[in-house]
Amino acid sequence: MTRRGNSVRPSRNARTTREPDLGYYVIVTDAEATEQLYFEAIRNSLQDDLQDRLVIKVYQSATNDLIRRCLDESSKIPQYSVPCIVFDRDQVQNFDEIIDKADNKNIKVGWSNPCIEVWFEAYFGNMTYYGSSQDCCRGFARKFSDKTGNVYKKSNPANYGLLCQHGDEDKAISCAENKMEEYRRQCKKPSECISSSTVYELVREIKYREQNSILLTR
Repeated sequence: MTRRGNSVRPSRNARTTREPDLGYYVIVTDAEATEQLYFEAIRNSLQDDLQDRLVIKVYQSATNDLIRRCLDESSKIPQYSVPCIVFDRDQVQNFDEIIDKADNKNIKVGWSNPCIEVWFEAYFGNMTYYGSSQDCCRGFARKFSDKTGNVYKKSNPANYGLLCQHGDEDKAISCAENKMEEYRRQCKKPSECISSSTVYELVREIKYREQNSILLTR
């Protein structure tokens, strides 16, 4: 800072920050790589002029600590935060309880049953019935290889780009939404909604904010 008389003005080297008026998403996941890389890739896919207006921060946490970590991180910037958790059914015994608790605390939940690969498969037009995470990962890996010509690796940061290049994100959202509407008439709780996912709701919201901003600036 430099002084001029009794006034104080910022130095030339001082940086100003822009408030993320389109949203500041705090996403906490229990996955070591897959979900984190996926949402980081969505963030990186945003137009450059939106990078500081629609912020997505992704953190990793133990499954039973997802809600606490999410609330802790979002409390640091409460006026801008959209708190979210993303996790799989897999072998989580209190899956439904975590979802209920998060809902009660106004935390958005992107859950997948049995795993997020069932949502990824929607990019290719359908969501196959898989009874376990192992079957889901194996089945999706085969389809991913057929569609993209690449071997599926959960830790590959290029996965999102390949899904969008060889699949269709808008159709994926419609596919997952139709599946959930069907299941909501049949299932009493998320753990019963096998081969479904609500991750599409979070992706749709982020993409809507991006697209709406682009339209408004035209």
